[in-house]
Amino acid sequence: DADIADDAGWTYILDTTQSRYPLSFAPSANSTVDRVEHLELLRILALDLHHNVILRSQPYDPVDATPTVLAIFALADSLTKEPLLESQIVRLEIVRTGLRCLEAALAEVSGPEDLLRLEEAVRAALPDSLVLEYGYAGQRVIDLARGDEFMFFNEGSVLASFRALFHRDIARRHAIIQAHDEALTVLAAGPRAEAAPQAYSSSRRYSMGLLPHALGYEWPEIPQMEWRVRAEIQTALAAIAAERHRLAHGRRPETLDALVPEFLDAVPLDPYTDGEPLRYRLTDRGGAVIYSVGPNQRDNGGMEPDPQDETQGDIVFRLYFCGTPAPTQGAVETPGKNAA
Repeated sequence: DADIADDAGWTYILDTTQSRYPLSFAPSANSTVDRVEHLELLRILALDLHHNVILRSQPYDPVDATPTVLAIFALADSLTKEPLLESQIVRLEIVRTGLRCLEAALAEVSGPEDLLRLEEAVRAALPDSLVLEYGYAGQRVIDLARGDEFMFFNEGSVLASFRALFHRDIARRHAIIQAHDEALTVLAAGPRAEAAPQAYSSSRRYSMGLLPHALGYEWPEIPQMEWRVRAEIQTALAAIAAERHRLAHGRRPETLDALVPEFLDAVPLDPYTDGEPLRYRLTDRGGAVIYSVGPNQRDNGGMEPDPQDETQGDIVFRLYFCGTPAPTQGAVETPGKNAA
């Protein structure tokens, strides 16, 4: 890593990316802003498409929202070849937006062909390999090659200038490498791993990544974000299969096992358990709930987490009765109400 921690590091990133967007790594006071400007635009566009799906899913004027949902997944796919940590985090964000839109729009899907298109998009949303590993690889080069300039321009003080003189010290380079290795270790440990607080102390001190300032994330949140999205994808695939069953047989399946082998090769496993399948229950209004027990590894009966603390509660995908709109974001229901 130390061998490419100079201007050659930037050349390496630019030569290996196939980004659909121009990437700016010019060593200037504005380089940190230029690097994430397109990501913020993509976030805004995904939000606009989300609002479009909600409007199309209303019972008074339902319109098939499949093209809009597919467009959101295409936005996420456009970031596939960007070897930047913040790019891969925004990619995961947009995938989550697509999955929320899928939940809102699924009852209005016009036929099995559209369900198959949606299933294909969801399966392709993330590869088998961890996307954050790809992002961390690029971030390491950035932190090593331009950490002093990020520190100088972000802090903008005499003290920052003084510290920048020592940033290229070998010990600090090793600390940056260690910080990234620690984050990768937590990521590779899987969804049920608990990160020790000390594992991120060096990350916060030495990494000059833009995440805390530009994207609103702290280092400890990042590795688990990918595992959560992967669990959400599994619930979405089971939900699409349940909808295919409803269209083919006129009713919801009684269990997820009923979807095998006609609509699923196997019942998706809950990544937050030791090989157990996803949970499923029918509701008293013709809907269904498919869920993972989530990061706290406790079965809460399909209760969605508090938006302010996603580590509590389950990871839930709700199937609504046809003609009944999905609630707007922010509505939280208890499992005892069977409100799906």
